[in-house]
Amino acid sequence: MDEKFWENLLFALKHQQCVLVLGSGISTGKTEDGQERPLTEMLANHLADLIEQDNKLVEGDRNNLFQIASEFVNINGLTTLHRVTQTFYAQYTEPNALQLALACLPFHLIFNAAPDLLFYNALERADKLPKSFSYKLQGSERSKFYESIPKPTAQHPVVFNMLGNWQEPGSLVLTEGLQLDFLQDVIRHQDAIPNTL
Repeated sequence: MDEKFWENLLFALKHQQCVLVLGSGISTGKTEDGQERPLTEMLANHLADLIEQDNKLVEGDRNNLFQIASEFVNINGLTTLHRVTQTFYAQYTEPNALQLALACLPFHLIFNAAPDLLFYNALERADKLPKSFSYKLQGSERSKFYESIPKPTAQHPVVFNMLGNWQEPGSLVLTEGLQLDFLQDVIRHQDAIPNTL
């Protein structure tokens, strides 16, 4: 990429014309053997281990959270998935180096596909005052809730957790069925993603 591209990108960032979209792999943790891996993969592996502890066979890809969470729910139920997910993510509060570096950039709006608040924490570490909002299922309260989202700025950025966050179990989109419901909701309803964003 040439210098003109980078100059245009910096200009767009400065004038709040860029939105940061983070995939679920942005949030990482250390495994027992010291490897850094995406937290969604680590949670999928943890759920697979719990399935096997119940003497059940894991049929899906151990690294695919949507597949493994679906299997887990079929055996243990959604409430147990929410409880295990909260316990798992509560262990991870420190953003990684990439999150800390990105948080220093003047993004005003961040769409986050990781079900955690690590990027929010990174923004706070960068002396910003972020607000975090999560996807809400369709219903009358969703529109009212989304109306409360303030206009984001570089100093007061908004993080929209597209697939929910672990502190709001009802917002989590972790299974294949919930993922399909989310996609259908986004396609069918204008307010699935807040209009204010």
